[in-house]
Parts: sequence; structure tokens; C-alpha cells
Amino acid sequence: RSPALHDTPVALSYIFVAGITVFTGLGPGLLAVACTAFYFNYLVLPPSGYFALDERSLSYTAVILVVGLLIAWLCDVQRVTRSRLRAALSSLHVRTDALMEAQQASNSAVWTFHVDDGQLHWAEGGALVFGQPVAPDAPPQSTVDLLVEEDRARVLEEYAQAIAAGRAFRSEFRVRWPNGELH
Repeated sequence: RSPALHDTPVALSYIFVAGITVFTGLGPGLLAVACTAFYFNYLVLPPSGYFALDERSLSYTAVILVVGLLIAWLCDVQRVTRSRLRAALSSLHVRTDALMEAQQASNSAVWTFHVDDGQLHWAEGGALVFGQPVAPDAPPQSTVDLLVEEDRARVLEEYAQAIAAGRAFRSEFRVRWPNGELH
């Protein structure tokens, strides 16, 4: 163990490098790495107050720089990824809202059915076309029961064909609302 590395707050400097990079970007993070290496070489390594240029001191400084650059790079990748994920989430919210409005305007419904676990998941606002609330975890049969009886057999056959072919299920059918209206 080297006393120079053991007695210095290099780990604390790396925490600052990570924080600066995450909150302000790669440029300031690289500047923080350079300042850490400068501080370490100039003030920590003997003789203090002078640049240590012997081979051992330069190798310590090189290790500080390499580790600092790696930390800054990783933190910047994390920052950029977080920014992209936020943008994707924002876009997803916008598209979900647009889908919900389109469903309501066209009296359409969108859902996904996971064959593996038998779960039916409605797109937000999609269940409203049935004229009554449909529980998010409702079994598929409860939804089928909402179809007009004359359409059920055809819709179930189209559904079976879509599953067998591994393609998306699309169908038009009628629903009788609780007030008796046919939609």
C-alpha cells in the first residue's frame, strides 16, 4: 500500500468528478479530472507544493487520470442515457394521449392479449367503447361477453386464426351498451 494513495481523499475527488459530470456534462467532468490529477501531483505527492516528475509519481498521476477519465465517461454515458429515456418517455406519453383521443373519436379500442399468461391489457381509454368500465385485469371472456351475440362466433374465429398465424388480431364487431344502444 502506498502512503500517498492511502492518505489522500482521491475517492472523494472521484465522487465530485462523478457528480460534476452527471449534473453538468462531460466537459466540466474532464476539467474536474484534470484538476484532481493536478491537485494530487502538486499538493499530495512529495515534495508538496511542487510538481512531482519522478517515474513513481507520474505513474500515480497517470492512474488517477485514467480512473478519473473512466468515471467521467461512465457518468456521461449514464447522463446521456437518462436524457434519452426521458425523451422517449415524454414521446410515449404524447403518443398514448393521441391514441386515446383517436380511439374515442373513432369508437375503436386497442388492447394486447398475452397468450402466455392469459392477461388482457387495455390501452388507456380503449375500454370506454364498450360503454362501461372494464377492469384492467378482467379475464378475456368478460370482454367477449360484451359483444353482440351474432358477432361473437365470427370474432372468436378471427381471433383463433390470428393467434395460429402469429399475426395481429383485427376485427370489427358490435357492442350493446348497458343502456341498450348498439355500437
